[in-house]
Amino acid sequence: MKLTWLGQHGFAIQSGDTLLMVDPYLLDTMHETMGEPFERLVPVNEDWAKARPDMILLTHDHIDHVDMPSLQSVVTNEKPVEILAGANAWNKIRGQLKGDPNYIMMKPGNEWTSDVFRVRAIEARHSDETCVGFVVEVEGRTVVFSGDTLYFADIVNQIYKPVDLAVVVMNGKGNNMNAVDAARYCSTIGAKMAIPTHWGLFKKFASDKETPEKFAQEAEKLGVNAKILQMYETIDFE
Repeated sequence: MKLTWLGQHGFAIQSGDTLLMVDPYLLDTMHETMGEPFERLVPVNEDWAKARPDMILLTHDHIDHVDMPSLQSVVTNEKPVEILAGANAWNKIRGQLKGDPNYIMMKPGNEWTSDVFRVRAIEARHSDETCVGFVVEVEGRTVVFSGDTLYFADIVNQIYKPVDLAVVVMNGKGNNMNAVDAARYCSTIGAKMAIPTHWGLFKKFASDKETPEKFAQEAEKLGVNAKILQMYETIDFE
């Protein structure tokens, strides 16, 4: 299993020949449509923009999580794709992509099993009220993607297996956890390792006080091993 950070809450998990993507924001859409504040600080990676995923997870209907040009770039007629999405995201994309993908609406508690991945939606409390997080089981490991969310302690009731890795938002704006609460989230669900996300991509947020270093310090206080990735960096769990 290889995990790569694509920017914002976007990740790729490669298991053998099978590729799963989460919230892929791969192009420069927000800069082009919303102006200079959303200029990318890390250039587009053309290889990832041409990737061919087998499964895509979409947490909610905000442009940095459901970017139609990015989805149109990676979803083609070349192979079948399963797309699991929160309700608003599902309604936005259904019927809009090539190749007749299998569009699957995910609500907390729903599960979907493929040949390689088992995915379960968990609750996320965000400004899109249909936002979800995801638990992904692959190669005997459990990875939690928080989705955009505020902290809530009862998330622990939705975690049924030991968490090898938690991927958490920590920018502290737009109804998202700040660094302290993101660390608490990881501790609450018993994550062995945590990766902070939703930082470092856009010019507008370059000076935010909620830094990955602050998250790492808070996580370590709670006994959670924090790993700060650079964009497009890959961790090989082999």
